[in-house]
Amino acid sequence: MNFVKQGMPMLAFMALGSYGLSKMMTGKYISEEAKMTEAAARDNFDLDKELEKMKCELDLDNWENKRIPRPDEAGGDLIGKSDKHVVKFGKSNDDDR
Repeated sequence: MNFVKQGMPMLAFMALGSYGLSKMMTGKYISEEAKMTEAAARDNFDLDKELEKMKCELDLDNWENKRIPRPDEAGGDLIGKSDKHVVKFGKSNDDDR
């Protein structure tokens, strides 16, 4: 009798909930897929055309290699400027005597 009062409603709730969630998720994926195919039909994107457009915009024959300073070099932002305030092993850098 206890199973009929507690077990059956719980099993029914789980089964119907699983069925309902699967239907909702299927609907969600179908609507997302429809949106993606609609957007793909609207946009006629061609990768080769985009590549040719970018090649025309860039001058690949005349360029200059510019070096960016590393963080541990004198002009670096990470360690060079803020190293004074770093606490190492319980002591600050100002306490080194």
